[in-house]
Amino acid sequence: MIAFAADNAVTLPEGTEKRFGVKIFKLGIPVYIDGKEYIDGKDITAEEFMKMYDPKSDLKTAVPSPGFIKDFFKSIYEEGYDEVIYFGISTKLSGLTSSAEMVARTIDNMKIHIIDTKSVSIGAGYVVLKALELFKESYSTDDIVELSKESYKNTRLLVSVMDLTRLINGGRLPRYKGIMANLLKIKPLLHITLNGELQLLQKTRTSNKLIGKMVDISKKHLENRKKNIKIAVGLGHERMKDYALELQENLKNEINKMVDIVPEFTTIRLPSVLMCHTGLDVFGCVSYGETD
Repeated sequence: MIAFAADNAVTLPEGTEKRFGVKIFKLGIPVYIDGKEYIDGKDITAEEFMKMYDPKSDLKTAVPSPGFIKDFFKSIYEEGYDEVIYFGISTKLSGLTSSAEMVARTIDNMKIHIIDTKSVSIGAGYVVLKALELFKESYSTDDIVELSKESYKNTRLLVSVMDLTRLINGGRLPRYKGIMANLLKIKPLLHITLNGELQLLQKTRTSNKLIGKMVDISKKHLENRKKNIKIAVGLGHERMKDYALELQENLKNEINKMVDIVPEFTTIRLPSVLMCHTGLDVFGCVSYGETD
């Protein structure tokens, strides 16, 4: 029997398990707040993290130990599964997926397939959703795995982080670009590249221009991908809600002009493991679409 699993930096729309009639096992990621460890999704929720958040706090995440990962796979096996497809955050953003792959090689009583989604949050989540759609359509496990390895090409993740300090300090953004953007009070537009890296894409001066760029780039991505379109808007703190709502409304207006079938829209909140690196003032979108 096959199981589906993902790390906690992979975000899925609410109700996914019920929709597909499956259980999705989530691997918790350690979050450290001033030296104290919490397992994201188990010991701390995004709401609790935001209440505890202090810009001056020492915030870190860590790759779970090999023993922790092995116990995770063991717990899946103990629920009666002898095969699992595991979806992990981009290997360019974290060592977790590579660690899971190494641990998987040491486990003999399960067949474990590791998928590098080359993305994060709902961008990675859409790779999982496509696999679940294939599973529901009775595709073989081998076909699901092979097609999942290519699904990232259908996603476009765009995000804006109002203060780049945490991304700079965490090594996820080049220091010189981030510092200049902070000094000039620029509203940066970041994206996940096709090889899974987080890069500064454009610099804007106003939120209207920023949101306009996100909409234009998403439209461009979907020009030749008008099948199975999905759009997600994500945010951190509640104070980003107005930006997120404006972005969602503009995306709906523009994308609906392009297609005959109304796309699937969803709104997600970022988990604490991601806000450790972005801070709370973050919002963005992911567009997903397939070619005929």
